[in-house]
Amino acid sequence: MRKKLIVMGLWTVLLAVVGCSKEKPVGVMVTLDGQPLDGATVSLVMETGGEPVNGTTGSDGIANLTGPRDSGVKPGTYKVLVAKSGAPMLTGPPDLTSKDIIKTMKGGAGAVKSPVPAVYSDPKATPLTLTVPPPSSPVKLDLKSKP
Repeated sequence: MRKKLIVMGLWTVLLAVVGCSKEKPVGVMVTLDGQPLDGATVSLVMETGGEPVNGTTGSDGIANLTGPRDSGVKPGTYKVLVAKSGAPMLTGPPDLTSKDIIKTMKGGAGAVKSPVPAVYSDPKATPLTLTVPPPSSPVKLDLKSKP
């Protein structure tokens, strides 16, 4: 009987701790010049350091951000980074001997430019911040092609 009470007590404490966690996923809606931004990587970087939180936007521009191992996002203030490759999706294996591919990989003439300005992917320059927990979800992030 005593073992049952101890086990029940431990389960109650565990459920209370898990149920009271303030860490929840955070939704963001990313637009570029008012249009949903599909396929962008969104990262939250805590200003005090730590592991970043990442997600990828869908065709509606919405990304659900979770912490490591799908945990929630810890409360705090974060810098928001948004990046997107301008390269088209490959439909087959690339021809790595192609001069155009080699130029693109080296970032030379023919390199595909990202539609998202570099300022949004630079942790030192991004103007975007987010406080978690947010007042509403998804949080709207409207990027400008000419910030």
